[in-house]
Amino acid sequence: MKRFEETANTNFKKECNSILVPPLSKGGLGGVEECCTILEKWYNLLSVIQTCRFQARSVMTFFREAVEAHSCDLAMPELIPFFQT
Repeated sequence: MKRFEETANTNFKKECNSILVPPLSKGGLGGVEECCTILEKWYNLLSVIQTCRFQARSVMTFFREAVEAHSCDLAMPELIPFFQT
């Protein structure tokens, strides 16, 4: 069972890296530029998470709605709440 958990954990890390880390190719990003790109992606994700928490909204629900909207060409969910005056 422990071997399965290690394999699953490794696969999860690889999947996360494939999403968050840009692939390096000849003449591609490297060093500081690559690090800044990765940090920018994390900053964007953490900004969304913090905004949802501040508004007492479910982060997972927001991400699900965003993915559904993106895949179905629907309007994207808003992080800025709409207040009527």
